[in-house]
Amino acid sequence: MATKKITTEEIIALNEQFSSASEKEFQKIMDTFEKEQPALAEFLWNEFAEDLSDETLEFLYFVGMQIWYTFTKFQKSIPTITDDKITDAFQKNEKMLDDLHGLEHEEQFADAFEKMIDSHIQNDMCGYIVTLAYDYGKDLENEDEEEDNPYLQMPVYEEEMDLDEYESVARDIALVTFKTVLDVFSE
Repeated sequence: MATKKITTEEIIALNEQFSSASEKEFQKIMDTFEKEQPALAEFLWNEFAEDLSDETLEFLYFVGMQIWYTFTKFQKSIPTITDDKITDAFQKNEKMLDDLHGLEHEEQFADAFEKMIDSHIQNDMCGYIVTLAYDYGKDLENEDEEEDNPYLQMPVYEEEMDLDEYESVARDIALVTFKTVLDVFSE
């Protein structure tokens, strides 16, 4: 499915719209998501249910649904994503993460991440999901970094999360999950 490249400015605007939805509006968005993308909703809720806290699962679901919501605003129609498509994208992303962890130096890891983001057809969205997966909930010591990264300035998820559990277990899972959702809508 060919899709328009979504810009950082568009991501920020839609994020604010999505995050500021009333409870009724949010429930309608969630109901539509679950009706139109049942396999993806199932994947987001259940793939890691035994491994992660409820708060972290809610975060994965929220961001996965937010990625879908963003694409609904830029594509005339979005096909229903199948289990097979999710599995294929997930396996590719697990391999990508294994390859990244196989790198010996932090500089190589950073370069590989940058290359992954820059080469993605939706590179601004890819940058967004990497930021969410790896920087969510962190207090940045360098305020300049927050100013340089527009994704760290926007409200994303307002529920409290156990950040120790998130940092130790879920960071890699979040990246693979978010990138899987991004990839199934970008192809």
